Amino acid sequence: MYMGSFGNQYYDSNGNPTNGATTGPHLHLGVRINNEYIDPLSLYN
Repeated sequence: MYMGSFGNQYYDSNGNPTNGATTGPHLHLGVRINNEYIDPLSLYN
């Protein structure tokens, strides 16, 4: 598993990598059941 901006070759005028509007490391979580995405929060009752 990797985290961060690996391979980003674009930088702003201050030398910071251009990663959109993120403020730091974050996670995108996707859950699929029977090949269809579901809301992960629905798994927590």
